[in-house]
Amino acid sequence: MCPPTLIPIKSHLFLIVTVLTIYVSCLRAARATDGRRPVYLIVLPIFTLGSLGVALARTVPQLMFFRVVQAFGGGGGMSVGAGVISDIYRMEERGSAIGFFFAVRVFFFFFGRFS
Repeated sequence: MCPPTLIPIKSHLFLIVTVLTIYVSCLRAARATDGRRPVYLIVLPIFTLGSLGVALARTVPQLMFFRVVQAFGGGGGMSVGAGVISDIYRMEERGSAIGFFFAVRVFFFFFGRFS
């Protein structure tokens, strides 16, 4: 038997796992059939709507919900970006290019807090 505080966590965890499974399945299906462009065209509006929701959130639960939506869009964009880099650069140059790609993301993630 679970303590009463873990019961809501278990139900939320089930929901999160279900949503993630559907999301990954959609991305894999789109990638397998049409390439990266449709995936990018799906995740960019998701990220944009999540960002708009974060900007307009009035309560903390709304903010948390829209941050999750934003993360779904941002994660897909990062995956597509890394895939494009692996298509453009040769094997010998790929490590530097992907390193720079993620270094820029981390740099702006860190310094964006101070603006």
